[in-house]
Amino acid sequence: SSPADEVDVNADLQNPIASAWKGGGTLYFFENIDPAIWTSIPVRYWNLRSVGRVPLEYQKLWLQNNQILRWVYVMAVFSGNHEAGNVLEYVYTHSKWHSSANAITAFNEWSQQEAGVSAASGLHRWQAGGTWAVGVIDHKRDNHTITVGDKQIPYDNTYSAHDLALYYLRLATVGKQRGYYDTVSELLSTRTDILSMLKSYSSDTGIQAASKIGYFAPDSPDSLGHDVNNDGGLLTLPDGEQYVVTAMAFDAVDIQGNVVSAVSRALINTYQIAPAK
Repeated sequence: SSPADEVDVNADLQNPIASAWKGGGTLYFFENIDPAIWTSIPVRYWNLRSVGRVPLEYQKLWLQNNQILRWVYVMAVFSGNHEAGNVLEYVYTHSKWHSSANAITAFNEWSQQEAGVSAASGLHRWQAGGTWAVGVIDHKRDNHTITVGDKQIPYDNTYSAHDLALYYLRLATVGKQRGYYDTVSELLSTRTDILSMLKSYSSDTGIQAASKIGYFAPDSPDSLGHDVNNDGGLLTLPDGEQYVVTAMAFDAVDIQGNVVSAVSRALINTYQIAPAK
């Protein structure tokens, strides 16, 4: 409720973005696709493979919408790269953003024009699923680099911690206004074993988290030999107070854990939260 009260350290530095952008990609789908599709069946049936496991009352709509809903589920919950590309292509094809050059530029333009993300952050390409095709590139980000010390390192896809936070601010505000807050929060808090440190640290205090983590190791494809971790989420305290917390690490993943723990402890101590019963 008070974005001006932001506390930050190096919040505007660009960092390589791993799968953490998919939190924003999830919002992108919900804001631009007919609610009749994503309200047609409960989330718990989105990832099923067989209509026989779906209650009769939902089977007709499941058959109509299960492909795209499964892609959204796998992208948000299991961090599927192929499915993320499919979701971006689907929204591009089925929304006003089809006037953009391609599915990648459409997502970047929505992020900047609607979510307020700066032009410095965004995707250059996403070579998986529906965005694998040659030419599905945001050429405004050609030859993009990040600055580390006195070096320029060429990374395709980068975000700042501040820009990543704007997606979760939007979830807490616009998401409630447009009616997708509960569904997105359910998706981004489903897999507790792969959720971010925000939730794993806070789970015994009654703090709820809707979040998306991203990580790649130095031996991963396109890592350029560096260790990268991104984490972003919306924390909801037991009294309903909400905070957006994001953290990004470049060759400093061990430090990031300490930072997130310190922020969580500060919230717990300030509000004197007792462990959940």
